[in-house]
Amino acid sequence: MGLAALLQRHWWRTRPSLLARTLQPLSWLYGGLSALHRQWVRPQRAPVPVLVVGNLVAGGAGKTPTVLAVLRLLQQAGHRPAVLSRGYGRASNAPQQVSRNSTAAGVGDEPLLIHRRSGAPVWVGRDRVALAHAACAADATIDVLVCDDGLQHHALHRDVNLVVFDERGLGNGLLLPAGPLRQLQLPKQANGAAANLVLYNAPQASAPWPGALASRSLGLAWPLQAWWAGDATQARCPITLRTKRCLGHPRQPTSSPPKKTPSSWTLIGSAHKARAACAYGWCR
Repeated sequence: MGLAALLQRHWWRTRPSLLARTLQPLSWLYGGLSALHRQWVRPQRAPVPVLVVGNLVAGGAGKTPTVLAVLRLLQQAGHRPAVLSRGYGRASNAPQQVSRNSTAAGVGDEPLLIHRRSGAPVWVGRDRVALAHAACAADATIDVLVCDDGLQHHALHRDVNLVVFDERGLGNGLLLPAGPLRQLQLPKQANGAAANLVLYNAPQASAPWPGALASRSLGLAWPLQAWWAGDATQARCPITLRTKRCLGHPRQPTSSPPKKTPSSWTLIGSAHKARAACAYGWCR
């Protein structure tokens, strides 16, 4: 078992284990350095309002499907949103706009997924302030910026924090590396700070703050080549594909892997994100 897997086994217990308590002095150091960083940084405003979708824990809690849902609601309301993302896993830290021809290696898998799924402009880079100005300069019609993650990126002033939790909640309640938390509390709301909204991607609240509940389900399924081409006309409800060969279909024998032919289908909603050419569907 690798170190990351070992730590996560102890992170998501309801009470701290002996290993977690042993690592807790490092958590105190992490918390102290994070507090100093927050005091040192002076947030800079973007040309338009900023909404940050993030979480308190390391790893996933449903941020990407939440970003997609927020983009859809903003677009339906007549807004022109753009997305800012760190682009984890990409080779460069320089600001770059995601295009339909971008690769996951070049811009990160989640930014590519978000752009192809929503059609919204997506910019990736390490400096969120620079990204905000680059996005607005490239397209004067953008009237709101949505940050994919970035709750702990304090250099960019935000107007709304949307904090997402899944059913695991706060785990053992300790900061990294003894626990999963990147911060212990929601961002402070004082002196013009951003409003905090909480969303539980779970059947019930899993943290002590009041919030809304959301449920996630499979969306549509597209032929893989049609997904990459952006041809939504071939999308189908997954239940109609019971007799079709699908990538990763549970009925396929493990001894003979599926052929990646143009007729192969991919289920949108897979946990493999953009690497498997998937997206998420939400129901309310």
